[in-house]
Amino acid sequence: MLVGVVVGLIAGGIGLARSFPGRHAPEPPNNRWKLPVMTFMAALCGVLAFTGPWPIVWALLAAICLVEVRFVLAGRNPWWMQSPLDR
Repeated sequence: MLVGVVVGLIAGGIGLARSFPGRHAPEPPNNRWKLPVMTFMAALCGVLAFTGPWPIVWALLAAICLVEVRFVLAGRNPWWMQSPLDR
């Protein structure tokens, strides 16, 4: 489990570092899968916050997913949220 978290953090860090120079570029539109996936992830993290191990970590991840859902609903796609599918 810990190895998966470390690999996820490394992969996320690399993706964030690669997208950092384009932070002043115009925001591309969100892809059509971002809202349902982020909503599902927020619900899953919320359930795991109550039933699974490490409730604080799962609650923080659920809060991050809810922030992303709010940005998608507002039509925003900031540089830290962009994925290759958005282009």
